[in-house]
Amino acid sequence: MELVLASTGELEKYFKEWRWYAEKICVKVKELLGDDASVIVFGSVVRGEWSSSESDIDILIISDKIPKEPYKQAELRVSLREFLGDLFAPFEFHLATWREYREWYSKFIDAEEKIC
Repeated sequence: MELVLASTGELEKYFKEWRWYAEKICVKVKELLGDDASVIVFGSVVRGEWSSSESDIDILIISDKIPKEPYKQAELRVSLREFLGDLFAPFEFHLATWREYREWYSKFIDAEEKIC
């Protein structure tokens, strides 16, 4: 039980400082994918309804340079986690092209904040 509580306590820093982490992620995303890339945070953390024991932080990365191959998408996600220095940080990285964002994500996201 102590391990779970310690982990929850450690995760809380990400939720309290999600904008700061999202800005760091944005810098790395632009480095990896170019200036056309954009980062949007959406979901419970933007609404202020998060729980560090039950929520994740949804990060949508939009670029026409998103790799099509699943293993390259996985490499992108891992490189972002390595950049943050925490492979278990509570970020859920969603990857989309601009078309996918317009045709799908933009239709169901109820709360978002554009970071870059």
